Amino acid sequence: MKFVDTLRKYWYLVTTIILICSLLSLYSESSYKVLVIIIVVVIWCLLGMFLKKFSLASLLILFLILPFNITYQLPYSFFGIILSNPFVDGIIVNYLVPTVSILDLGVLLLFLSFLFEGDVASRWKGFSFIKIFFVFVVYLFIQNLFVGEAVSVLNSLRLLFYIFTFYHLSLNIKKLLNQRVLKYLLLLSIGLV
Repeated sequence: MKFVDTLRKYWYLVTTIILICSLLSLYSESSYKVLVIIIVVVIWCLLGMFLKKFSLASLLILFLILPFNITYQLPYSFFGIILSNPFVDGIIVNYLVPTVSILDLGVLLLFLSFLFEGDVASRWKGFSFIKIFFVFVVYLFIQNLFVGEAVSVLNSLRLLFYIFTFYHLSLNIKKLLNQRVLKYLLLLSIGLV
């Protein structure tokens, strides 16, 4: 019990260490991409410790990485399971290759921040978001059963993840940002482009 409480208290350090260790395995593929993503993760951790509000740090990092288009293509097969077949008549088609983006990482950090800071609402009363979301999850599950493509499953999970995270962001945005911070943040994000 004490170990679990320690993990909950220092979840951001555990997340940072797990992300950095998993990124180091991709270092041989593209060292500059990995270096940029590690710097972003470390900045997120330090900014969250400084602000004492990781959801705000995650939102700031998400706005800062918005102009970047760093993606990693997932392998075609994983432990013998074919994830995708991106070839059409022997020619590779880019949109059929499953990818993971740096924006996915930013949304993951934002979701974990909401989760560990207790900002995730799970009300099941009346006409709630959770009921509509559950119906949509069932629909996507049935669709993926019939399609049976790993790319479709990955994109469905990504869509659900984004919808759930940004719904909770819409509930908490006024707590996180005031107008002055938002103005400077958007100017900085546009200036990076």
